[in-house]
Amino acid sequence: MKINFLPRTKLGRYSVIIMALTLIFFIVGSLMSWDFSYYGFKFIAKNQIHIAVLFIIFILGVLACALGFIAIDKKRDKSILVLISIILGINNIVGFFSFIAHIFI
Repeated sequence: MKINFLPRTKLGRYSVIIMALTLIFFIVGSLMSWDFSYYGFKFIAKNQIHIAVLFIIFILGVLACALGFIAIDKKRDKSILVLISIILGINNIVGFFSFIAHIFI
């Protein structure tokens, strides 16, 4: 079983590219200032651009994770970057739901 560093299939490449976009949006979202003085729907109303960036990060993470799973399962792409994109995609999903729980609890 040979494991490559770079993906061999198109799905694997797309997964890695989407994960790179996710990391860029994560850096942009981290540099923005958040107003945590509100909770619940008031927080969403006051931080609309931030919530939009958060949803983009979530959607890109889910997409990268799904494409990575398909690339490994169907196309037999065994590369380190695809595995990292799956791990980071799962991390994005868990982080999104924990952030939503933090807003409403």
